[in-house]
Amino acid sequence: MKLYLMITFLPVYISAFFINKLDVLRYKIDIIDKSIYNLICFRMKYCKETVKYKTNIHNPKREQYIINRLKNINKHNNLKINETLIEDIWAPLLQYSKYEQIMMIKKETQ
Repeated sequence: MKLYLMITFLPVYISAFFINKLDVLRYKIDIIDKSIYNLICFRMKYCKETVKYKTNIHNPKREQYIINRLKNINKHNNLKINETLIEDIWAPLLQYSKYEQIMMIKKETQ
């Protein structure tokens, strides 16, 4: 909500700095990109922490649950994205999370 409010009312504060609407929209996108980046960093941090509590890194049921949960959120959201995009974004995130966890285990066993 805080980010939404910040982006919604942003033109009021920055209109003097930008020449046109395109620059304002690009600035908003840049703010969102930074937020997405930070959230991904936190997600990876927490994924690494889960390795302590897992008996198996590969969990297809959990991965499918995550994708399905996001698709369900998408169905009930006013702002919708293509479901393929959900898979295209989260599948590599899940794959890389597993890779990081495997690397942590290898590092610990050496």
